[in-house]
Amino acid sequence: MWTDAQRIAALLALATLLACERGPAPETRRDDARGAASTVALLTDGSAFAGTNARGQVALLVGAAAGRPVSPLAAEPTLERVLAPVAKRVARETGGAARANVREPACRKKGRPVATALAAHADLVYRVRLDAKTTTRAATDADREDLGRKGGLGGMLAGVVGGRPDTVFETRLDGAIERTTFAGAPATSRQPIRWIVRALGRKGTPPPLDVREAVSTALARMDPPPAPRWDALARSFVNGGCPLLGYAVADAFVDDPIVDDDRDAAGARGGVESKDDNEARTS
Repeated sequence: MWTDAQRIAALLALATLLACERGPAPETRRDDARGAASTVALLTDGSAFAGTNARGQVALLVGAAAGRPVSPLAAEPTLERVLAPVAKRVARETGGAARANVREPACRKKGRPVATALAAHADLVYRVRLDAKTTTRAATDADREDLGRKGGLGGMLAGVVGGRPDTVFETRLDGAIERTTFAGAPATSRQPIRWIVRALGRKGTPPPLDVREAVSTALARMDPPPAPRWDALARSFVNGGCPLLGYAVADAFVDDPIVDDDRDAAGARGGVESKDDNEARTS
């Protein structure tokens, strides 16, 4: 467990590296820049994404809902891999304490929610799990009329190009959408998905799976995401005994430290007020 003195010493060393080694700061989203462009990380899992275009459909819908580009990830990145470059940069200043710090169970637990955001440089993380189970039955004339009309041009062409549709493919979708935000602390909201997709086709030739209606309905039920507060999150990691996590978040997302008021400014200086501060208050 880190003492206050150790945390302060580590923070000062990290802040020195941040000033000396970062170079020009990249264009990042500040806490108060709600309209700034950013990225959404997307992870998908489940049988619905095997051999279909469902992943592309979901990426388009998530991007439209978030109003920003989507960065699809093949798998969840590990915290160790994400922090490895940062740990190397600060190891010489902390005498190896940074590496030990990230291996502490408490810091690993705190860091898991932000590992994906750091890896993709994203301020929103969506995880979509969707399993699909398809059954079939013989199509009736009523099915062909109803589903052909609902299928629009594609449904009508299926009867012309592929012959008379003789099968109804009924796919049950089961899963959820999870969205992680970072408004001072990681928070995850979840929306379940329970949906049935019916489509016409020929026996042995199932039509492409369309998950758009199911996913868009779940996305529409989610509240708007709060703006990220990376500076507050970085400070909470440092104060919680995980300075390497705080440095990684600040290095990736914070242009300049944000001072909320005079009390925070005094706290940043170790609680010592200057003569000018006191004169300014009494004048």
